[in-house]
Amino acid sequence: IFDCAGQFAATALTLLLYPDPGVVLTVRAYGIDGFDPALAYQYRVSGESGCTTSPAPDGDVVLFPGSTPRTTSPDFPSAALTIPPSDNYSEVRIVLGGLNDAPGRFMLAITGLRINQTPPTDDRGVPIPTDLDDLWLRMGPRVSTSAGGIAIYMIAADGARLDPFMSLFGSEEGCDDAGRRAAAGRNCEDVPAIIGAGIALSDGLRYQADRFDAGQLIPPGDTEPYYYALTTLNRSTYGDYAVIILGELPPRR
Repeated sequence: IFDCAGQFAATALTLLLYPDPGVVLTVRAYGIDGFDPALAYQYRVSGESGCTTSPAPDGDVVLFPGSTPRTTSPDFPSAALTIPPSDNYSEVRIVLGGLNDAPGRFMLAITGLRINQTPPTDDRGVPIPTDLDDLWLRMGPRVSTSAGGIAIYMIAADGARLDPFMSLFGSEEGCDDAGRRAAAGRNCEDVPAIIGAGIALSDGLRYQADRFDAGQLIPPGDTEPYYYALTTLNRSTYGDYAVIILGELPPRR
């Protein structure tokens, strides 16, 4: 539990982001079935920290799996945070909480992310790794008791030429297409496909899941941290994407 602007919030999940220099990220959280989101943050470079319950802009259209589209409004709980750019690689800590301990389902969306195209080698013939982003994530104690755990998806923006791929950092074992068994998609068949779900932001950006988007699961009962690498399955694909995290804060027992 943490304090957010004089209200208490039950921790749903904690994550660490490492934005590329000069990149602006946005974090938006949406709640249904009673969940009312709060976002605590800390920027390692500047030392700035705080917590916000400021809502996402009106006009975001959000589709949870198995639900109907919802448009952000005063009646649809949400919270939003813009992470300012830094001159250097830096760590950003985000904690998602549910205000007043209320249970319910949540979606956390991180946008502004991009996988850039890289050549196979440099001018001297030295191999160049594919571009990737890092994501550190841990479930809160209550969320870990939910039936489904946490599902994390890497969803390409509409129009992007990106074939997303997620793996545990330092491992080649990962997921290419969520819900499908594929050559590079070991463990993918256990990740629920969320085709059609996602977000259409009020600024015109759309992130709608399809059969080529990647995903990972943190199973119920697991409160250990997970460190993911987000990249492209094939270095010929690249583009903008969002991380979308789905979970549930169950009632307190």
